[in-house]
Amino acid sequence: DPDWRDFRAFLVRKERRDQLKGSTKTTDADQMLDEFDAAWAYPTPLIEPGTLLLAQPGGQFVVRQPYFHKSLILIVRHYADFDMGMIINRPTAISTA
Repeated sequence: DPDWRDFRAFLVRKERRDQLKGSTKTTDADQMLDEFDAAWAYPTPLIEPGTLLLAQPGGQFVVRQPYFHKSLILIVRHYADFDMGMIINRPTAISTA
């Protein structure tokens, strides 16, 4: 029974390979893909529950809302007009139990 994450990783790798083939030599693309496969995180336009978002250093959003500076956000719910998540690398007084 294949895990959906394995299938998603396969699709991300395939998309990345197709992008690289058009812009670099085959050997360079293969080396870049090996480095890409070794990474535990990768960029994706897909936001869904369970996704981890990393705040981009120096981003404009962080300037306006500094509590997102260097934050790691776990997406809990995804809706068409907004997302709900938890910052998981900050202490809080709220209990989840």
